[in-house]
Amino acid sequence: MIRKGLRTTLVIGLKDLTLVGREPSVLFFVLLFPVIFGLLFGAIFSGAAGSGRSTVLVVDEAGNEASTHFIEILREPDGVEIENAADRAAAEERVRHGGVAVALVIPAGFGEASPIGASDDAEGSVRLVADASRRAEVGVVSGMVHGAVFRLTAELAQRPGIAEQWLEAGGASPARSSMIAAAMRSAIGAGDNREVSLRPRVTVESVHVVRPSSWELTFPQAAAWALVGCVSGFGASLTSERASGTLQRLRSLPIPGWPILAGKALACFVSAVVVLSALQVVASVGFGSRVTSLVAVGLAVAMSAWAFTGLMMFLASITSSEQGSEGAVRAVLLVLALVGGAGAPLYFMPNWMQVVSSVSPFRWAILAFEGVSYRAFGFADLAVVLGVLGLFGALGFVGALALSSRSARG
Repeated sequence: MIRKGLRTTLVIGLKDLTLVGREPSVLFFVLLFPVIFGLLFGAIFSGAAGSGRSTVLVVDEAGNEASTHFIEILREPDGVEIENAADRAAAEERVRHGGVAVALVIPAGFGEASPIGASDDAEGSVRLVADASRRAEVGVVSGMVHGAVFRLTAELAQRPGIAEQWLEAGGASPARSSMIAAAMRSAIGAGDNREVSLRPRVTVESVHVVRPSSWELTFPQAAAWALVGCVSGFGASLTSERASGTLQRLRSLPIPGWPILAGKALACFVSAVVVLSALQVVASVGFGSRVTSLVAVGLAVAMSAWAFTGLMMFLASITSSEQGSEGAVRAVLLVLALVGGAGAPLYFMPNWMQVVSSVSPFRWAILAFEGVSYRAFGFADLAVVLGVLGLFGALGFVGALALSSRSARG
């Protein structure tokens, strides 16, 4: 009896493995996709593990030897990636839109006025324009900038006449300036920085008047995963109806083919709008999440639902088998969600993956909800994001119609 049971188990197991092997798409998602997903997950979090370097947008208004050397210090192997910006306004807009976490403004006259014992609000202090939603990264960059300012100050103070000039500008007599400067150079040369009062002049400014709450930071990701649920559910329903022959029977009726797909899409779109609207109401009423305007929120909800409805229609039409299509929908959604910032914030990722994330509708949906909340996008900026979401939806519907027509002819 036991031997017969084991034999039956073996036969059924071999049969199921054979069925898996007969369907290439199922075989791919069973054997190869887990490996690819693991590699992708590791690549995404490699930036958080420290292999990536933070990017700092620099506005060099000084353009002198001191500012050039200061930037070189920041660029050192353990430092940051430097990008140049035209002016403060452009740098602040880039930070507000989430392009970088920090912009560094080096004012005119940097390195000429005394950095010794000055307040952070003094004229000529280095200023960091920071994204308040990325506190961890801002803290790391701020520490590096403070260290670079301290090192530059110490190096400049050892040059003949520089420290005396700073001290005299601060009101000290020439004799006293010479005495203090000599003591400073001696202490710096001996490596005893405890005797030197060099206070780095760095001012950190937030691009937001009020820091975003934890719910404002996490709501866009919650909205993204809600969209995953809608797409997965309706995608599975559509593939099931196609596999069971329901869609084929509907196509045999004396009606055009597009209303059938449009009806399926309408159900997914309405569900996505309801879910996203409910989440926004909970966020605003229950947790005080701010919104720029109800019209902007409505547009973000509608265009996000449109984009993901188109994505659902396309993914559900990729393969002919129910198992293969369901696997494709889940796999593609997981990859796009991770790459687009639904699993981990984009600034955790290496720079190359932040570029790749532009192909994910999740990135643009998250950016849309951030834009109508704490990032406070203007009309032009929000229109770009909504336009990209609209393009994703249109491409999805066109692809779904093409695949559906080919399947009907086959």
